[in-house]
Amino acid sequence: MVWINDKFEVTWEEGMTVDRVREKLKFSFRMLVITVNGRLVPREKWKNFPVQDGDEMKILHMTAGG
Repeated sequence: MVWINDKFEVTWEEGMTVDRVREKLKFSFRMLVITVNGRLVPREKWKNFPVQDGDEMKILHMTAGG
């Protein structure tokens, strides 16, 4: 199991990547910041960055405010 934002669970699959988790959750917002176990994952690495069973992810939507 992979835990996301302390409230979502995704069943882990062999070869799972950050991008696959994002797709499973249908997170399509363009401005995302993603961490795996507290480590920032740059957007250009999402397709190949491995996610392991038991990992904790944070996926944050960047929004403007003021």
